[in-house]
Amino acid sequence: KFIYTRCDVGRSDDIRRTASEMKDRGFIPYVFIFNAGGATDDADDKRLDLSKVRENFNLNLFGTLGWVEEFLPACLERKSGVFLAVSSLSVLRENHKGRIGYSSSKAAFSKAFENLRIQYHATGVEFITVHPGRMSAGKDSFLGTTYAAAARIIVSIVLGNRHKKVVNFPFIQHQLTRLLRIIPDRLFFRFIFK
Repeated sequence: KFIYTRCDVGRSDDIRRTASEMKDRGFIPYVFIFNAGGATDDADDKRLDLSKVRENFNLNLFGTLGWVEEFLPACLERKSGVFLAVSSLSVLRENHKGRIGYSSSKAAFSKAFENLRIQYHATGVEFITVHPGRMSAGKDSFLGTTYAAAARIIVSIVLGNRHKKVVNFPFIQHQLTRLLRIIPDRLFFRFIFK
């Protein structure tokens, strides 16, 4: 049986409506994968557009946590469930010029999932955070990965017997991003962040 519904995950009332429809039909998933990604241009050399920053937080942080709020009680009751959130390697070192809300909202929900892992560690409910690097529709590049490869990685995480709690990929980009953390901001801005 195919069930279809529509939801704007940036709106809490829409999340509640959709979750209610799902619950009314007896559809409580075992696996929840959150992959919303609102990257809007919200800053330039002259100003910061806080309304666009809020859009990113509504989608990436509050949208994800809205779904967790709706379905966590049922997962706790049955003592099983997997909440997997797709974040970004940019939470380790900013790499999006003009996009303040994207990385900061992804960092916030990565931290929220860390806190949820700690809060519910012995309940049978898992919280997994995936930090992919640059994505492309075409062939893998030296530093990035394709959407198809990322999907395969996520499916293998969910289907695996022992879930890693935090997954960073691709390996080379993750290591380079970690290395960039030690470069002072003034050098990073001058030579890399252009």
